[in-house]
Amino acid sequence: MVKMRFAIAVVGLIAIVALVRGGADGQSGEELAVLTEQISALREALADEKKARAALEEDFGRLRAELARAEAPIRTEPTPPQPAAPARTPLTKPRAEADDPRSAAFDPQRLAQSGLSSSEVERFRARVSAIELERLYLRDQAQREGWLDSPRFAMESGQIDEELAGLRGEFDEDLYDWMQFAEGRPNRVTVTEVLSGSAADLAGVRPGDLIERYDERLVLSPEELRVATSAGQSGSQVEVVLQRDGETLRVFLPRGPIGVKLEPRSIAPSPVG
Repeated sequence: MVKMRFAIAVVGLIAIVALVRGGADGQSGEELAVLTEQISALREALADEKKARAALEEDFGRLRAELARAEAPIRTEPTPPQPAAPARTPLTKPRAEADDPRSAAFDPQRLAQSGLSSSEVERFRARVSAIELERLYLRDQAQREGWLDSPRFAMESGQIDEELAGLRGEFDEDLYDWMQFAEGRPNRVTVTEVLSGSAADLAGVRPGDLIERYDERLVLSPEELRVATSAGQSGSQVEVVLQRDGETLRVFLPRGPIGVKLEPRSIAPSPVG
């Protein structure tokens, strides 16, 4: 457009010069008419160019608006805040508490009726709680620091297991036996199968018998019995106390594998004294 205006200006200047020269040289007005016609043509071209430029500017503005709409993020109406639902009282206890067998099985009145000292019972429970709390802190630390599945965790967890098992030597045997039962832990082993030709078979042990003592030691779990059979001199005679249909039986077995399959049980012990 600038070039077009420049062209019109040049043609106009030529026309003025022609008029002056025409007046001076006596030339005819034909030249002037031609120049005037050229100026008119240029003006018409300039007007057309303005219209075209206006149309282009309009199209450009429309395209830029469409591009802006396409690039704008999609907005959604915010969801109006909903009123908070009233808190519900849980129907069950939290998992860590619900999994604690003491919450269901522990009965202080029954323990008192069995002849146990209430102060000793509370002392035992306090020791167990302290050890279990130690286990929780260990697991929390291991999980936070990323060594939950490491040998370190297995070792330290095993030490806590040993500390818990060590309560048997710390407290009276009757109290320990009753507390195992009161807290829902196995405190007896029952024979589920007797292998043919085994020491137990030859001694008359039957499925359903409870093995109460092995070599005068109270048997509280299958693992304890396995450890006991591996201790001492192999083949030496060991007294085994059984419970069968409410009757106490004694048999003698050679120390070593007795040839039975066992299952842990939780049974109320006899009253103390």
